Amino acid sequence: MNQKNKCHRCSKEYRVDEWDLNFLKKISPKLDNEVHSIDSPKLCFDCRMTTLMAWRNERNLHPLACSCCGKDIISVFSKENNYKVLCSECFWSDKVDPHLSSTTYDKKKSFFDQFDVLLHNAKLLTLYAANNENCEYVNQESDDNNCYLCIGGYGNQDCYHCTYSLASRKCIDCLGITDSENLYECTMCFSCYNCQHLYNCTNCRDCYFCEDCVGCENCFGSINLRYKKYYFFNEQLDKKEYKRKVAEYLGSREGIVAAKSKFAEHRLDFVFKYSFRFFCDESCDGDILIQCKDVQNTYYSAGAQNTKNSYIINQIKDVLDGLAVGRGELVYYSGSSISLFGSAFCSSCYTLRNSYYCFMCYNSNDLFGCVGLNHKQYCIFNKQYTKQEYEKEVARIISEMRKKSEWGEFFPIGMSPFGYNESMAMEYYPKDRQEIKKIKANWREEDIQKINSNIYKPKDISQYHIDNNEDAESEIDKCINGILKCEESGRPFRIISRELAQYIERNIQLPRLHPNLRHRDRLGKLCKIKLYHRKCMNEGPSFAGTTDGRCTNEFETTYAPERPEKVYCESCYQKEII
Repeated sequence: MNQKNKCHRCSKEYRVDEWDLNFLKKISPKLDNEVHSIDSPKLCFDCRMTTLMAWRNERNLHPLACSCCGKDIISVFSKENNYKVLCSECFWSDKVDPHLSSTTYDKKKSFFDQFDVLLHNAKLLTLYAANNENCEYVNQESDDNNCYLCIGGYGNQDCYHCTYSLASRKCIDCLGITDSENLYECTMCFSCYNCQHLYNCTNCRDCYFCEDCVGCENCFGSINLRYKKYYFFNEQLDKKEYKRKVAEYLGSREGIVAAKSKFAEHRLDFVFKYSFRFFCDESCDGDILIQCKDVQNTYYSAGAQNTKNSYIINQIKDVLDGLAVGRGELVYYSGSSISLFGSAFCSSCYTLRNSYYCFMCYNSNDLFGCVGLNHKQYCIFNKQYTKQEYEKEVARIISEMRKKSEWGEFFPIGMSPFGYNESMAMEYYPKDRQEIKKIKANWREEDIQKINSNIYKPKDISQYHIDNNEDAESEIDKCINGILKCEESGRPFRIISRELAQYIERNIQLPRLHPNLRHRDRLGKLCKIKLYHRKCMNEGPSFAGTTDGRCTNEFETTYAPERPEKVYCESCYQKEII
């Protein structure tokens, strides 16, 4: 049975199929021996994903004072919203009793309005970060050491400005890398070493400006290579000639810019596989999938099974509408959480079971409409109940929410603690101020610091090497104590000493753009979170008998029809790579 619905926000038509309806039955809570069914969503996939992303602020950090001890902290929450934000020491201690913010549900009022009051009164954790050492400015990260401004990863060491980086070391300005070392400006790379400007590469070493290469060493500006050495723009060279040509580009900032430009043109002479899937079964559809099974419309995910309409999920089973969730089972319409089990409508939570409508709750079971709780059970709006009381009261609340068309919907986008333009939503679904106002989301005025003094203009990296410049130590001091100005936006940023040390050691030119703009450029390499039904573009004499002289295979791909790349099916693609 399929339902054809019209999105309540954008008016676009979308379908809810039998898979969705069966999933909603499984996730619907059973209370007091009665199942309280969750109805199909009122928003289309894009609008649901936009809402989840609007509740996730990754990289816009603000100075605050801890609401408990008064210590200066850095937080994802801005000062003007008047939330009670605590430093990690105070949040995890018993200094603040979370039940002090509790309230009793009033059926005359909107559930979401009452939750918003609780959101402003309950304690919030300044940044979501755990088990990190010497990593003051990381967010959504765990088990890191000596990292700076890294987002959404774990197990990293000496990494800077990386997003979704896992178990990597000494990497800078990377997106979606795993088990790698000494990478710079690399995107979607796995088990690579000492490489720069790579996209979608695996097991590569000492490579530059390459895409879709596997097991390569000393390759530059090349596409679709397998286990090759000394390839320069897809041409085989001897070692001496290769080193000479590479040195012409890597010796200066101008050479790097020229290499980027040449590679952008060169890559369009090659073909691209319709989807990146690694050890996945044939039932999967989406893109950038590793060891997945039975996933639909799912992207950038590893170890996922039986999922649909999800983005950035890891080692998880039975998920519908998930954003950045991992290590759990049976999760619906939730984001930015780890270890959810049988839970729905949650954001920024860790290890929850049988819980609904929670924000920043941890290590708890059977919560409904709670904020900032840890090691709790049978709580509603942060108020403690017995098991019997809890089930009866939650059943009553669901009945009232259904009457107000609230049950089964995620928190309103306008109730997010973050401005739309400072959230993840702005990166994937960009909108101007009027469009944001139209969907009733928040806009936050950027408080860009004006800088008139101590502005530092980066020099060529050779000027920071003592062997090349007798004033190198002085230049290093000026750099780490000065403020750099983004060449595009004018926004100020800094380079810290540990970061600069890596640039010098690895002979990497200093960045001229603000970290957020550098992330924007890396994100721009990815296709949109959307599938297009297309036909293989391979053509030639072997397809002379077909209608348009092309391969007849069709597929779902994230490559939009208007993009310039030549997109091939699996079999045609495999014949092209070398």
